[in-house]
Amino acid sequence: MAFNPAFAHDVLLPLNTTAYQLSWGQELKFPPGWQQTGTVTIDQSIIDRETASGLAKIIISEDSDWGVVARKDDTSVIAIRGTETQHQWLEDFEAIAQPVSLRSWWIHHGFNDVWISIAASLQKAWDTASSAKAQVYITGHSLGAALATISVTRFQGVNCALYTFGSPRVGDDRFVRAVLQKTPKVFRFINCQDIVTQIPPEVALKN
Repeated sequence: MAFNPAFAHDVLLPLNTTAYQLSWGQELKFPPGWQQTGTVTIDQSIIDRETASGLAKIIISEDSDWGVVARKDDTSVIAIRGTETQHQWLEDFEAIAQPVSLRSWWIHHGFNDVWISIAASLQKAWDTASSAKAQVYITGHSLGAALATISVTRFQGVNCALYTFGSPRVGDDRFVRAVLQKTPKVFRFINCQDIVTQIPPEVALKN
């Protein structure tokens, strides 16, 4: 599947905005012909866990809506929003300092923590989106782009394209290879003046 600039501009970017609208409690607006089939949220049981205390509990509970799932004909999109609150920005910065080892690669602690908090909902979104052999696009902006990228490595039988906007660096070279092994259809859009796309610094990705 080749890069589709019209689809990126007319469908994926608006659906990223829709993911933010969900977080803001606004009316959700979808591109013409697209219908919502699901949401990405934090499971209440995670919020209720005793281990989710202090700052960690604030981060996951103060804004628990993270994305939307939409479908048109035989195409589905999972769109994940970026950072919304001061505490979530703190989680972003935690990612800079604390890489964690997963499987044979390293990714950053803060991104991994947020991903875990919405993993069950993302799995449900993936199951919904990938039903009936639909073509699936996973997309996100900023922190949401990092979460979308991690998602590609976690779902079994992935048959999708990954489009990210303003993504930070997520993991080391082995992680990049794992993403590309799951789907060679990866398109990362950045503004070279956007500092978010340049963090964490490459040295922080070394184990």
